[in-house]
Amino acid sequence: MARRGGHQGSAQDVSGYCASRRFMWRVAHLHLFITRVAHEAW
Repeated sequence: MARRGGHQGSAQDVSGYCASRRFMWRVAHLHLFITRVAHEAW
């Protein structure tokens, strides 16, 4: 019972890690896009 709970927690950690990585990738992509647009605006 306890072992199953621990496994569930680790699975949640993995999903949260993937979500954070996807968020960071999106932020980096958005930053690149904004930088490019600002460069063209200049």
